[in-house]
This record gives sequence, C-alpha cells and structure tokens, in this order.
Amino acid sequence: MQDKKPAQQQNPAVPNKVISEEMTILDFISEKENFSDFLHLIKHVNLDDTLDQEGSFTLLIPSNTAMGKIPNEKLEYLLKEENKELLTQVVELHFVKGEYILNELTNMQELNTFYPVSNIHVRIKEGSLTLSQGKPVHSFVGLRNGNVHVMDRILVHLTF
Repeated sequence: MQDKKPAQQQNPAVPNKVISEEMTILDFISEKENFSDFLHLIKHVNLDDTLDQEGSFTLLIPSNTAMGKIPNEKLEYLLKEENKELLTQVVELHFVKGEYILNELTNMQELNTFYPVSNIHVRIKEGSLTLSQGKPVHSFVGLRNGNVHVMDRILVHLTF
C-alpha cells in the first residue's frame, strides 16, 4: 500500500518584471508615484537608507490604493512623534530579510521580517497566494539589493 502525500498546492504566478540591477529598491520606489504614501512612512521612521544599502532584501509594499484603505485618523495617529516606535514596527513588517521570488514560495513558509517578533506567513490555497493578510498584485525583481512585491493592502491589522 502506498502512502498518499497531500497534493502540492499550485503557486499562482504573479508576473515578474525585471528591473535594472543598477537601481536599488529605494531608487525604484522613489521613482514610482504609486508607492509615495508608504515611502512617506518609510522616510518618517528613517528606514529609507536601509533600502539603499547593499544587501539582500524583499520589500512588500502596499500601493497608494492599498494605503487609501486605511482610515485617515489611524495614519495621523501613527505619524505622531510619540507613536514613532509603533510606526517603525508597522513599516518593518513589510521589510523581509533575503530576496524572494513569489512563484518560488511554498505553502506554510515563513519569511523573516525586520521586526524580530513577527514573520510573513505564506499561504497558497485554491490557486491564491497570500502573504500574511495581503495578496501580491505585481512583482519587480532584479534590483541591485533585492525585490519589490506590490501588495493589495497593508500587512498588519491596525487595531488601535
């Protein structure tokens, strides 16, 4: 009698657009208007230099459309000086250590974020890829220091 293995979930492909190896992640997202809202948060907590360094990173960046789903009062709360640590945590949850290509991820995989007590959880179910609470909608790879995956939402629940 043969052991039955669970069927491997098919990882749906999000097309990869290859970008110049001369550009850093910071160069790339700075040129794209669609990332300006999250870039503002990145700069507010002084993490923009990280995306310009040599290394191996993956940025899971919410588009401006995704950022627009966050109520203004929650963004205003995060941007207050006394809440800078909380905002840093929110931003760091979108920075992943290492370069990842979406169609190479596997179900139940965990990706280490810059925020040390939380990881991104990869789920593949019925042909749908989810990274924590968000779905990737575009993928840009081949940058000098990593990859950028555009998300349909911010990857944390803002419950304050």
